[in-house]
Amino acid sequence: STKTFSVPNALEINSGELVGCSNDYSVWDQLVDFIYKKDTAWARRELEVALFNHPFDYVSVLDKEGREIYFVVKDKTDSSVSFDIPQQTLKTKLSADHFLHFYFKKNNRIIEVQSAPVQPTADAERKTTPHGYLLIARIINQDYITQLHKIAPEIKFNLVNGDTVVPEAIITDNTSISYGLGLRDIDNKPLGSIAISRSFPDLSVFNEGINRYLIAMIFVVALFCLGFFFAIRSIVIKPIAAISKALYKKDAAGIAALTKSKTEFGLLSTLVIDSFSQNEILAKEVEIRKQSEQALKAALEEKETAINEKLIAEKAAVAKSQFLSTMSHEIRTPINGVIGIANLLMEEDLDDIQKEYVTTLNFSAQHLLSLVSDILDFSKIEAGSVHFERTSFNLEKLCQHTFNLFSSKAAEKNLEYKFIPAAMNNYSLYGDSTRLGQVITNLISNAIKFTEKGSVVFSYEIQNSNKDQSTIIFKVQDSGIGIPANKIDKIFESFEQADDSVTRKYGGTGLGLTISKKIVELQGGVMKVESILEKGSAFIFSLTFDNHVYSDTSGYDNAIANTARKELPGMKILVAEDNSVNAMVLTRFLSKWKIECDVVNDGAKALSMINKVDYDIVLMDLQMPVMDGMEATKIIRQSDCEKVKSVKVVAFTADALVETRNKLIEIGFDHYITKPFNPDQLFKYLEKHYKKAS
Repeated sequence: STKTFSVPNALEINSGELVGCSNDYSVWDQLVDFIYKKDTAWARRELEVALFNHPFDYVSVLDKEGREIYFVVKDKTDSSVSFDIPQQTLKTKLSADHFLHFYFKKNNRIIEVQSAPVQPTADAERKTTPHGYLLIARIINQDYITQLHKIAPEIKFNLVNGDTVVPEAIITDNTSISYGLGLRDIDNKPLGSIAISRSFPDLSVFNEGINRYLIAMIFVVALFCLGFFFAIRSIVIKPIAAISKALYKKDAAGIAALTKSKTEFGLLSTLVIDSFSQNEILAKEVEIRKQSEQALKAALEEKETAINEKLIAEKAAVAKSQFLSTMSHEIRTPINGVIGIANLLMEEDLDDIQKEYVTTLNFSAQHLLSLVSDILDFSKIEAGSVHFERTSFNLEKLCQHTFNLFSSKAAEKNLEYKFIPAAMNNYSLYGDSTRLGQVITNLISNAIKFTEKGSVVFSYEIQNSNKDQSTIIFKVQDSGIGIPANKIDKIFESFEQADDSVTRKYGGTGLGLTISKKIVELQGGVMKVESILEKGSAFIFSLTFDNHVYSDTSGYDNAIANTARKELPGMKILVAEDNSVNAMVLTRFLSKWKIECDVVNDGAKALSMINKVDYDIVLMDLQMPVMDGMEATKIIRQSDCEKVKSVKVVAFTADALVETRNKLIEIGFDHYITKPFNPDQLFKYLEKHYKKAS
């Protein structure tokens, strides 16, 4: 077998000690000292004692040029003085491979040699060029052959010394297998061979026995098949033929006579008789199945109708979404012009009456924008298309920023306006901070709107907290008009307020609380209200957030950063806007801030200008003729010019849908500003990316 006849393994095991010791002692520090000093007698003694404990006959030490500087023979009576190998040959071979394994012949004896480079033990002291080489050798004699027999006793080994070389090709016959292992010198010339063979039993005798056994088995199988055929013919074929004949002639009496047999033949005939009686039952079942198929067909038709209706509804939903997106853009575009002009006028030197007119104009436009935003949010909630983002945020900074947005409104009404945060551990929260800010904004805005005197207090506290999650209870309490007890549930209904007079007096769509409650509930939270008529109300809601690794986010700090300096000289901006009013408003603000700007009215012209001028930022409208802003931005991001490809592009659009914002970020926009824009927010973004001219 291949497993037993493993000659190479036997040779490797027998040569392993030679190879292993040459490698081990070549990194022996004493041997390195010996190479350097050449006269260290104690190192020679230690080397001889250590190596000759193994079955070796010769030890030689060479310097790095291949010159022999030390040679010792285990058998002191041996007349050998050195390895008869030319120095130049050794040097050439060792330079190509430090670890040589070869044979050489001396005094009509074949000697096996293994070399290894001499280097220090410590890795840090090793160098590319060895200090020298250690050569260990032993005589290939009968002791060597005896050792091979011990490793593989079932194999015969024979040393063939001299000019006769045993062929290395494997020779096999019915009783044995043999081949030769060549012993070659350092130049790969043959010096002798080890003849290897193993005997096996005579395979021809074994094959004859196998043949006789196979013939006997074939005969037995043939007899078994013949008997099986006659048995099947008598038991199965004849009864089936008789029954088939009776059925063909429709001879019921003949079949009945056959049932008297006590064999399987009679049982089969009985089954045939029983089948006749089952025909009527089968006919009834077929009729029932036909009725079921008709009912199933009707059900499938109803299902198909339902699917068609669903497709129609989905198309209607898509059309509705497209309509809302278009309406958002079309309504916000003129509102952007109104609010922009109002913001420009508010920065002019106006008298008191003019300031009152402009303030009223701005308030009305902002109110109209709020109505549009509420209707869009309500539509998305109603369609089930609200998606919640998950980002890390600092709760106190978010709440403080939202609270500060209404400070001026509270001051105008001379209200006591307080924010009471709870102490938090050293972690931030993980959730949708934008939607949370929207709910808090709605509640605080309502509280200030419905409170003429007294106070508005916004607070939050930690209900439950562990290492993974925190449940926060938020509360907005006011001393306003309050809500009658029988009208509390009504305020959360769509387009409803506690009283029709409230709409006439305070305005609003009645959607703010509906949207806020839905946002809270869709995130697994609860919102409730406590109110006493003419004494005030408290809106309370709870939400659970995942705890996140603490990070000192500065997003909200940046949002309220000091922007007293309103000049960015040297900054260059390209405005891509097809609406002349919006372009005029935007460029007026940029001019006030000492910003150089160019204006184009379609995406193709924007691409042309970007290739000519180095702009810091491009304010890109989305819906433009010739080429829209999204297509132009895709081309910018795919440009081969690094200057064009890396320019910052800000989406400047009236489309306020969250889905649109996510799509724009995927396309390659760096930022997103919704029309009508807030001049302070725009300035802060530009200031963040402002590079002072050198």
